[in-house]
Amino acid sequence: MSNEVYGYVNCPPQQSVAQFLRQLEQKSGIGISQIPFEELYNIPETALPKTTDVYFAFLISDKPGGKNASYLIDALDYAPEADIGLPRLAIDRFSKLVALLKDIAKEDFVSRLVVAICDSSNIEDVMHLKADQLEDVIGDDLKYNSPPDRVYFVE
Repeated sequence: MSNEVYGYVNCPPQQSVAQFLRQLEQKSGIGISQIPFEELYNIPETALPKTTDVYFAFLISDKPGGKNASYLIDALDYAPEADIGLPRLAIDRFSKLVALLKDIAKEDFVSRLVVAICDSSNIEDVMHLKADQLEDVIGDDLKYNSPPDRVYFVE
C-alpha cells in the first residue's frame, strides 16, 4: 500500500506555478513535483479540470524527489531515534501538510485547489470546502482516519 497526496491547482497561464511550488518545497522540506494529467488517478470526473482550464498537476511526497507520502500521512508516532526526515509525531506531520496546502490555497493566482489524500489511489468521496476550512476539515480527517481516501475541492 502507498500513501499518496496529489492534485492540481487552476491558475492563469502566465503564472509560474512550478517556481512557486519549488519555493514551497524548499521552505517546507516536503516534496512537490509536477505530474501529468493522467496521474490524477481516480479523481472523479466532476472534480477534474475542464479541458479549457489552465492547471498545474502535482504530487506531494515525504521529501523532495520522493514518489509517495508514506510517512507524511501515516497516523503512527515514531520512536525518537527514527530517522524519517519528518517530525516523528503524526499530528506534527499532518500540521506540516495542512500548512503547505493552506500556503497553496491562499495564493492570489490559485482559483481552485483540488487534492486527493489517499491510500493506493483509493478515492471514496469528494468534499467541497473553502480555503479557511482546510485546517479544521483536513486536519480532523487526518487525525481520525488517515489516510482519509478523499478528494478535497477547495475554492
